[in-house]
Amino acid sequence: VYHIAFDVPADKMEEYAVNLKSKGVKVTQIINHSDSLEGGHQPNYDPATDEGDVFVRSMYFQDPNGTLLEFACWTRPFNESDVKHAPATAAGAPVNA
Repeated sequence: VYHIAFDVPADKMEEYAVNLKSKGVKVTQIINHSDSLEGGHQPNYDPATDEGDVFVRSMYFQDPNGTLLEFACWTRPFNESDVKHAPATAAGAPVNA
């Protein structure tokens, strides 16, 4: 296992970051993944003015064995407009539709 992501409530992200840091866990900044930057990161996030641009917020840290862990919160539901490429299999070959 390389990476495990946990879905957490959006209103708990900052609290969880503070809590982890207070216990000595090295945590990345909260990353705001946005559509306008093609999945790039917005430096700030304000749900009142974002208009759906940021689709997920996440922070990363490691467990004692070095496994990468992620706390992530979806800021909006996905829909058909979020599909940007053809489906692929786990091996990476496109699926025939």
